[in-house]
Amino acid sequence: MPARWSGGSWASPWRAPGARASTGLVQERAVRHGIRIAHRERTLAALDGGEVWLVNALHGIRPVTGWAGGELAAGPALRAAEWREWLESLTEPLPDK
Repeated sequence: MPARWSGGSWASPWRAPGARASTGLVQERAVRHGIRIAHRERTLAALDGGEVWLVNALHGIRPVTGWAGGELAAGPALRAAEWREWLESLTEPLPDK
């Protein structure tokens, strides 16, 4: 699930809660911190030069560091480390069988 920071808001194609567990956690934290969330699909051109993350339950938060083909640039991951550390702090080990 790609999400892009734009100014002080976080743009995501998914609405929380529900469809995406990790995305929902990120969106809930954003709301608690007063960060505006915009729900909309983006074209690749709209992601050019911005801070873009892929967010999912398996890999957590991964900032986009480059785009295959074309002339698009990946923006600096200014917020990713802090948010990734926070999300990883929520993980719990699976129970033993």
